[in-house]
Formats: sequence, structure tokens, C-alpha cells
Amino acid sequence: MASGRPDYTSQALIKGNCTGVGILTVAVDAAGNILGVLKGDYAGSLKTLAVDNQGRMLAVLTDPEDVFGNPHYMGAAELAARIGSPAAYDRRGQVVFMDPGGLNKNAYSGVTSGSGSAFTECGTWSALAGLCYKLAAGPDDGHYQFIEKRCPRLSDTKCGLESVVSIDVNAGQYDFKVAAYDGTNKKIGGVRFDVEADVLYYWKSDGTWAELAALPFTADILDPHVIKIVIDPSTTSYVRLRVDNTETDLSGYSLQSAAEASGPAVWLQQQLSAGASGQTEAFLNNIVMTVNEE
Repeated sequence: MASGRPDYTSQALIKGNCTGVGILTVAVDAAGNILGVLKGDYAGSLKTLAVDNQGRMLAVLTDPEDVFGNPHYMGAAELAARIGSPAAYDRRGQVVFMDPGGLNKNAYSGVTSGSGSAFTECGTWSALAGLCYKLAAGPDDGHYQFIEKRCPRLSDTKCGLESVVSIDVNAGQYDFKVAAYDGTNKKIGGVRFDVEADVLYYWKSDGTWAELAALPFTADILDPHVIKIVIDPSTTSYVRLRVDNTETDLSGYSLQSAAEASGPAVWLQQQLSAGASGQTEAFLNNIVMTVNEE
């Protein structure tokens, strides 16, 4: 029978016969109570840090891997970049530019075709910030809204482009391109999501689109998709494509190499095109450019 002012919330009796689980005895207090730690069948281990003045062991449970199987080894700068990045699916590169969407459309240059085509800031669909970018295209088939931005390249390694995009089911195509300039040439890669044909295309070495696979998602303006493409300019080849949680190895495909006298930079381009249904729109969030990709 308990007496005094017992804390029932911190007292428990654990009984059972579970394989791989047991109680590790730490100490016995003055009243004969066993102080223990529940030890389960997990990859981590219990690390003792110190013993306080009452004889209690201070410990921390360490886990050698995160939920994606990656070991925890990052410095403060890398940690800050990853926490600050609006992207959540693939952090294998160093961020050189990121925009959660809707901050400043004037940071991008663009080309408009069609009286209904426009690039604006709006609050219709926003992933993180109060605003997002809206691309409208139309009113006729083939009209488009194109945007691009150049960022410092800083290194001569693999680079990537990632965004969250919501595409109208009435869209014709949504093009997603990334390129790297070395001062003499630009190496260009990209994918096209053809909503009308339900086909995914990639940008070939001859500067044309070629079929890659069936469209990996169903377009719906309320259904955002995470898209990331990584290229390797040094080998003039693709590396990988990630759509939502599906990653595809594209290392067997070649980039386009085109002569262009320009300073070293990485370049992103996105374009929404209207289809046979006419006026269409898409919403763009979480734009991230990276270098030094794995």
C-alpha cells in the first residue's frame, strides 16, 4: 500500500515475455526498489553519460541511422541548410538557391505566349509560405508560360533541381529543365510531363523530347507532386529522376550539349503549356537548386 504522496504517473509494473525485450537493472534504491531501463530489440544502443549526486545514471539513446537509413554526420552549416530547406524528400546536394514560393516573381525571367498566359504570385495553393507562384497558359492550344533563373554554379559537379508542382488536369505539358554552363557550353537535361498523352518524356542529346515512361501521376490541381532531376555535366549524362517517393536511375541517358558563351552557372527552367482544353494553370512551390549531388 502506498503512503505519503506517491506519484502514480511515474510508477509502473512491466511484466511480459517478449523476445528481444528486457529490463536492464541500473541500481537499487534505499527502499529496495530496482531502478531499471527497458531495453528493446533496436539498432541503437544506450550510452551512459554520467552519474548524478543521487547515484542516478544519465543516459541517451543513440541510433546509428535516421529513418531513411542515412548515418547522422553533418556539421552545423549543413544542418542549418537542411532544416531551412523547404524540400523534404532528397537532401543529397548542397543548396545554392531555394525559394518556398511566392516570395518574389521578379527573381525569375520569363516568356509569355497567349493572352491568358501569366506568371503571378497568389495564395490559391501554398505549401509553406503564405503565397505560391501561379503559371497560367492559354487560352488556346500551344500557348505557354515559361520561367527561368540562373544561379552561381560554384562547383563542377552534379547539380539538381527540385520543386513541388500542382498541375491542372486540363494542361497540355509541364516541362522541367536544368542546365549547367561552364563558360563555353551548356549541358541541358529535363523531363516533360505530358498530361494529355499521359506520357513522361526526357530531353535528348539532340535537343528533342523522347518518350521515357507512362506519366507517373494523375494530374490534379489540388494534388502536389515533388519532382527532382539531377544531371552530371562532367559526363554529359543524367543521374536520376525522383517523382514523389519513386526514384529512377537515368545514368544511361545523355544530356544535350550546346555551345553558348556564358559565365559558369546553374540554370532552371519550368514551362506550362495549354492543351486542347484551352486555358490551364499550375502552382509552383519549394524551388531548390543544388550542386555537389551524390
